[in-house]
Amino acid sequence: MKSTHGHDFRPVNFLEKTQVDGLTDGFESKLDIEKQKNISRQTFWTLTCLKVIFATLLLGGSFRLYIGEAEWIFMNNVNLIFHEAGHVLFMFFGSFLYALGGTLAEILIPSVIIVYFLMKQNHYGVGFGLWWLSIAFWSISIYVGDARERVLPLLGGGEGHDWAYLLGRLNIMEYDIFLANIFLLFSVVAVSFAVLYFYNDILRNYRSR
Repeated sequence: MKSTHGHDFRPVNFLEKTQVDGLTDGFESKLDIEKQKNISRQTFWTLTCLKVIFATLLLGGSFRLYIGEAEWIFMNNVNLIFHEAGHVLFMFFGSFLYALGGTLAEILIPSVIIVYFLMKQNHYGVGFGLWWLSIAFWSISIYVGDARERVLPLLGGGEGHDWAYLLGRLNIMEYDIFLANIFLLFSVVAVSFAVLYFYNDILRNYRSR
């Protein structure tokens, strides 16, 4: 068909137009999906890198404590707060539990964190809780091992040494170093499981991506 101006005129084929639009939409959808995959992939690797860095910093702090390169890391300040809070919580249950309350609180708080993340099936969170518990056990081991010498700088002074009082009450003061080594062993076991949970979390996420 020709128009009045002499040019060929072809009527619009709506079927062809629909097919072309469909192909265009399908191509754009594939581009959107691929873009989302790339964003998801970038997010995964960013999160994974952050997890690895954070776990490395935590475990590096533990290593410095174990080899004696550091005597105090930031988590010890957190444990100290809960230690003192434990004394307040147990102050109404007699002098023995009052003295023991600080140590109990240091162990209880990270243990609650571990149980919480276990219920949530969050392996990385469990690893963090285990690492925290390992630091608590390390602090306790140092405290117990100081029961006879009493050279640690304490908030309440040397007379307020919890474990000197506790071991004295139980007449086992001569076992302070032995008990300190037991708590140190608990610390090493806890941090070892922390490493396993950190690794397992990252490995599971990688396999499920």
